Amino acid sequence: SPGAVPFLPKIPGLSGDNVFTLRNVYDTDRIKNYLTDHQPQSALVVGAGFIGLEIAENLAEAGLTVSLVEMAANVLPKNLDYEMAAPIHCHLREKGVRLYLKTALSSVEQKDNRHWAILSNGEQFPYDLVIVAAGTAPETQLAKEAGLALATNGAIRVNAALQTSDPDIYAVGDAIEVESGVTGEKTYIPLAGPANRQGRLVADAMAGREVKYEGALGTSIVKIFDLTAASVGLTEDYLKQSGRTYLSSITHPVSHAGYYPGSTQLNIKLLFTPEGRILGAQVVGYDSVDKCVDVIATVLKMGGTVDDLAALELAYAPPFSSAKSPANIAGYVAGNIIRQDMKAVSWDRVLDAKTRDFVLLDVREKREVEAGHIEGALHISLNELRNRLDELPKDKEIVVYCQVGLRAYIGTRILKLNGFQTSNLSGGWRTIKPILDDRKASTGAAGCSTPQAEPPCGPCGA
Repeated sequence: SPGAVPFLPKIPGLSGDNVFTLRNVYDTDRIKNYLTDHQPQSALVVGAGFIGLEIAENLAEAGLTVSLVEMAANVLPKNLDYEMAAPIHCHLREKGVRLYLKTALSSVEQKDNRHWAILSNGEQFPYDLVIVAAGTAPETQLAKEAGLALATNGAIRVNAALQTSDPDIYAVGDAIEVESGVTGEKTYIPLAGPANRQGRLVADAMAGREVKYEGALGTSIVKIFDLTAASVGLTEDYLKQSGRTYLSSITHPVSHAGYYPGSTQLNIKLLFTPEGRILGAQVVGYDSVDKCVDVIATVLKMGGTVDDLAALELAYAPPFSSAKSPANIAGYVAGNIIRQDMKAVSWDRVLDAKTRDFVLLDVREKREVEAGHIEGALHISLNELRNRLDELPKDKEIVVYCQVGLRAYIGTRILKLNGFQTSNLSGGWRTIKPILDDRKASTGAAGCSTPQAEPPCGPCGA
């Protein structure tokens, strides 16, 4: 069980006693001692995975100006799709973190007795301290010397009993290759939960019991200032790249009953097969994120469907949840999509289409539209819709949106029953707004805002 080692990319000039990686308590002590002894004012963090985000938060809370550089289009690229990460981008900027996405650290130079970061986009800035959090690699030197079979990424190959290619040698933890608990394919998931499960199983195996490790789902969670982000299973990016057939839904239920003080909205993305089997989920929010992702992970582990998720009987009282829990609601909406009670349209089709082959209809109230809307959308509030149907074409698809999706669902039902081609923008304005804010902020045009909760917005009460 040798674990893993931090990956340190070969970047010209990146060396010195102010360069750190973070893997263990010893590393933590080194960083803390440097902060105490040298009083740095600015920090560069390379990589926006779990470690990168956590160290960025800690350094910012310690009073440093933090620049976070990530090559991917969003933070947590292995765990979150872009639209689920966009609220985190806005939150990081609100907290003063300078965020550089789709950007690499090209080199480091010494100028004016300071370290200067040279980025791939041409930007340069000085820093006092750098933390490299660019991922990990399995520590397998001992396994190599023992002649054990290794995977292409260098991880130790094991069977279901956690035996290596030498049946008298077992291996567990961040050093081994595992099977995906969703696809059954070989993968690498260096997480503490699976590692501890493997440790218990291998003890049984060495004691003579038959064991079978069933693979890892990759259930994970991270705190990012006031936000929490969690995921389980596969992302949409992975599903697209692998060519698998899937469906998705985005919902924004409140963490507990809206009439009880302190409720906040969750962002939940559910990925599932056309038959309903759950493939993955992502949850971002201020409260109850862990509870929601754990419920979905349990259903996924049991091979369950979105209908199983909807059917769960979960604990309810107004301070803790809603009569239909956030996990239930995600299951209900996914079921609606599968049974074609509602056709869902993704945010990128609405925002990124070169030409719109549909009519975009905003059914919110006037005050909501004035506070923010998608350019080019036709506005007819839900309460007026039945009386203004003659203003809409029947030869084009009508994509309806509201704040979170419920009023748009009602609108699509009204339109469908009157002979219109119609669909619902998945997640509504609550999904779109952080994306628009993030895009503006990335060009320097405007800042971001991520309100913890918004006032009730009409019939949906969201």
